[in-house]
Amino acid sequence: MEQNNSLIDELNEKIALLEEIQNINQIGHWELYLDNNKVKWSEMVYDIHELPHNTDLDKTQGISFYHPDYQELVSKAVENCIINAEPFNIECILITDKNNEKWVRSKGRKKGNRLIGSFQDITDLKNQELKFKGIFNSTFTFIGFLDTTGILLEANDTAVNLAGIKHSDVIGKYFWDCYWWQISKHTQEELKVNFQKALSGEALEYEVVVWIANKTPITILFTLKPIFDDNGKVIYILPEGRPVQELVDARRRFKSVLEGTNVGTWEWNVQTGETIFNERWASIVGYTLEELAPISIETWIKLAHPDDLEESGKRLTACFEKKSEFYEFEARIKHKEGHWVWVYDRGKVFEWTDDGKPLWMYGTHEDITEYKHSEEALRVSEEAFRGNFENAAVGMAIISPKGQWLKVNKKICEIVGYSDEELMQLAFQDITHPEDLDIDLGLLNELIEGKRDHYEMEKRYFHKAGHIVYIILAVSMVKDENGNILNFISQIVDITPLKLTEMRLKTLLEENRALMDATTEVAFISTNEEGIIEDINIGVEKLLGYTSDQVNGQSMIDLLFLHKEWEETSNALVKNRSGKLETRELLYALANESKYKNREWTFKKADGSIMDGLVSVTVIFFEGKPTKYLVAATNISHIKFIQAQLKQKNEELEQFAYIAAHDMKEPLRGITTYLSMLQKKYSDRLDEKANLYINNAYDNANRMKTLITDILDFSKTGVVGDQPVNLNNLLDSIIYNYQADVNTNAIISRSKMPILKGDASSFIQLFTNLINNGIKYQPKGQTPEIKIEVAESEKWWAFTVADNGIGIAPEHQNRVFEIFKRLHTESEYTGTGIGLATCKKIVAAYGGKIWFEPVASRGTIFKFTIPK
Repeated sequence: MEQNNSLIDELNEKIALLEEIQNINQIGHWELYLDNNKVKWSEMVYDIHELPHNTDLDKTQGISFYHPDYQELVSKAVENCIINAEPFNIECILITDKNNEKWVRSKGRKKGNRLIGSFQDITDLKNQELKFKGIFNSTFTFIGFLDTTGILLEANDTAVNLAGIKHSDVIGKYFWDCYWWQISKHTQEELKVNFQKALSGEALEYEVVVWIANKTPITILFTLKPIFDDNGKVIYILPEGRPVQELVDARRRFKSVLEGTNVGTWEWNVQTGETIFNERWASIVGYTLEELAPISIETWIKLAHPDDLEESGKRLTACFEKKSEFYEFEARIKHKEGHWVWVYDRGKVFEWTDDGKPLWMYGTHEDITEYKHSEEALRVSEEAFRGNFENAAVGMAIISPKGQWLKVNKKICEIVGYSDEELMQLAFQDITHPEDLDIDLGLLNELIEGKRDHYEMEKRYFHKAGHIVYIILAVSMVKDENGNILNFISQIVDITPLKLTEMRLKTLLEENRALMDATTEVAFISTNEEGIIEDINIGVEKLLGYTSDQVNGQSMIDLLFLHKEWEETSNALVKNRSGKLETRELLYALANESKYKNREWTFKKADGSIMDGLVSVTVIFFEGKPTKYLVAATNISHIKFIQAQLKQKNEELEQFAYIAAHDMKEPLRGITTYLSMLQKKYSDRLDEKANLYINNAYDNANRMKTLITDILDFSKTGVVGDQPVNLNNLLDSIIYNYQADVNTNAIISRSKMPILKGDASSFIQLFTNLINNGIKYQPKGQTPEIKIEVAESEKWWAFTVADNGIGIAPEHQNRVFEIFKRLHTESEYTGTGIGLATCKKIVAAYGGKIWFEPVASRGTIFKFTIPK
């Protein structure tokens, strides 16, 4: 009995000790009864939940204290334990009754008809763990933990991320089988040997090349440090690696320099002037070391450009006074052959005297002549680019890979209306029309992917003012030496006026097409420069019977016109040219020579018949060159018929006028003869009144005779010849006749006149009538002054006949040229009213026009034109 009591006491002591340990470690226990889902907690569990100790809870209520992110995890673990008797051990966040968050570890297992387990507050441990992981993962070196078999237990984020792998790819594997060490078998075997050394307690450090992301090799300074327990036994190995690739590269470069690159070296005892150059130093300036001997600092001073010595001295002083760690200077040194060599000197004081003065200085001496020449060429090129960029007639921009405007010139600011500061805040996508953006980005991606080296496209920008700007965009790409994209160069041409004109032209073409098709009485034929038909309107089908399918692609000359007429026209045009005219030359001449521009032609219709047509040829230019012709033709067959009838009637009227005038002259001649006889024989027998009647009858008979003569002359007017007429000689003859007439004191002058085609009689009648008009209509007692001049234009000869007479009121512009229309009575000025009408008829026969202009002071200027 005493023995049992002793065991019970011992057990109670152990239970008390266990509870004390659990309280110290904040561990409680719990039970879940499966028959009623009731839970039983120890006091520590209640304390962790910050609940009163007598709170009655069930399973659901217990689980509800877990953070929502963990409730499902806990529920599944409990259910799995109930159903499959599988123990669980989970760490999660708990929200206490006082709304505090705690990290807890909950363990449980099934025992009979209940679940039992422990519950521990691990908040402090978790915070320490997170703090450790933060430090562990934030370091720039590679760190891991290995067990004594070489298994990788943990690796920091730096090691994993630089390799481009996941923790799961390496944790739990032998360290030498992990990704970093697969660079070579030799590297793996070397690691295994060094791992065994570390297990024996030796710390190791060596340089090794391993893989980082994309199997990129990198040199690291790698250490293996053993971690011991309290008994001095190795329990872990800590691997650590620090990238030293830059240091390795620098060391390799320096070694290469010293082993024979084009870099010279120098050593200088600042206190004594003793100087040591290597062979390369001497060869840069064209010498050997023997030729430079004895070598001292004076050697450098003698060879250096005098203008560089002062600045070199300042920089050396800065090093000696420890204001600058390095001496760096670009200087010119005179080559043996006389030219200057650019060198880059870099040095450092490595030894100092006891009193702090510089002793030994070491440095390098590099020939940078080509670099300086390239630098100058680059400077000139950059200035040229900058000038071209800023002053380009087109918009230019530098765009970042993300589409931001980095630099723009003035022209692009003018095009889109933004200042350069405003554009810097935008991406090109911000002002691109949405309908153009996908195309632009698609071409940009092809450029980035190397499918093209540049691209061009038409696109639309939104101007700052809101309207659309049409542009042509050309984009190229600038990369660095590694192929990385630096930026894009964009050239932007504003084609808004051209685009608006194009749209307007398209509208006009559609309107013209509608107009041409609506104009059925005129045939429009569009050809290329060789006369090949490209398009026709409905008028061609109506007038000539051809459809578009029948004529398009056919020669207009061969299909629609008589060969004989084209040959005659071609021969006429060739007279002033050398050789035979090509079709394109013939069409151009027809469109530009006034004689042929509007001409009557004979058309061949589709049914084989012919049609008289009036044709106009217009040339269409593109960029200053004739490219197309538009031929307009209308049916004048009915006009030709009427003209033939009219010609016949005119001939009959002229014949009638001639006969009538001739027949009327005979009785007038008899009347004047008898009146003359009556006056001679009986004037003394008749009274004064009878003699007056006879005189009036005689004068009227003479006027009738003159009128009949003028009518006869007028009827003959209207037909002109085509012989050369020298107007200088013709006017000189007319003026001479007036000067020889004692009854005329007129002053008549002329300018130099041309030679025209026509007939002399018509020009004599034209100028004589106008001169007579100026002489006749004068104030009494005034000397008539007549001035005849001519001016030349592209298509006309413009003549003026000016007088100083009584003038004509402007309202009589049309009346004075009508036959028998007179502005004065017979008693004021004699005449028949036919002279100016005859002038108009003559000028019209030549294809010209006649009119007059009143003079402000006095007189009249008659003007008329004769086509060339």
